[in-house]
Amino acid sequence: MATINDPKLIFKIVMQYYQQGDSVEKLCNQYSIQEEQVEFWLHQFKTNAWRVYSPDFLRQAGAEEVEEEETPQIIQQIIIKKVKKGHGGGHHGGSWKVAYADFVTAMMAFFLMLWLIGSVPAETKDGLSEYFEDPAKFLASGGQLATATSMPTPEDDGVAVKEALMGNASPVDEETMVKIAQRARISMLAETIRRDINEKFNHLKGQVLLEPVSDGLKIQMIDQENIALFNPGGTELNQRGKDTVRMLAENLKGMSGKLTIEGHTDATPYKGSLANNWDLSVLRAVAARKEFQKNGIGTDQFLKVVGYADTQLYNPKNPKDPMNRRISIIIGK
Repeated sequence: MATINDPKLIFKIVMQYYQQGDSVEKLCNQYSIQEEQVEFWLHQFKTNAWRVYSPDFLRQAGAEEVEEEETPQIIQQIIIKKVKKGHGGGHHGGSWKVAYADFVTAMMAFFLMLWLIGSVPAETKDGLSEYFEDPAKFLASGGQLATATSMPTPEDDGVAVKEALMGNASPVDEETMVKIAQRARISMLAETIRRDINEKFNHLKGQVLLEPVSDGLKIQMIDQENIALFNPGGTELNQRGKDTVRMLAENLKGMSGKLTIEGHTDATPYKGSLANNWDLSVLRAVAARKEFQKNGIGTDQFLKVVGYADTQLYNPKNPKDPMNRRISIIIGK
């Protein structure tokens, strides 16, 4: 096979090779082209130098891309415009206005509060201070407040603070003040117990339920599925039950209200050594009372200890629900 020397033919063959990716050796053997010429045209393709050849040459060689004219070079002129800052009403953004408005509102509220506090007579302030330091002593001395507090009364569910500060509120009687103090004390106790459960006794969550009642606050120590507070069929608290009593006792020490301990069972017939669920509920209530005493609750803090068997179910729809097995502690006002 004769060696190919025609530049146009070589250009066309090498261009096809370049597009298909064949090896140089295969190309030289197949078409009898000198390796130097193949390398030359490959370099032309890789560097786009082949575009400098005339359009006629490229058309005859079969090139797909032909440029009749040199692509003009586009020169972009960068113009820098200096704008002088004037003192006119240009746009400066509005975020600072929001912050400024919040600041002004806060300052108005602050000075309004100072004005309201300053408008309360000194004797009224002294009376409020004395009441909250020792409500029982204040009421026993026959004292009355000429203004109302922010806590609601049972009659009107609250007295406006504004009227109180302006001196338009009627005097609060002794019975109402006692109820307000009791309600505040019970609310604080419930909040303290919730906080202790969340922070220190998280494993007891779900087994200690708090329920406001007319007499004060009811605390329910309940069983859950496979999680009991007493030994199975027995009258002694297990370790979980003792932990629960210890946590509650820490919060009930020194409370002025009397404690009532109630024992409850589910409807499952008792099969132990005792006679029935009545005996079981009473003895479990007694065991809870003893454990409270071990943890610092004085004997004089207890009002009564009773057992109700399965007559007061926590879940009446399911008499055998483990939650019906519980100890109730009622803190009286």
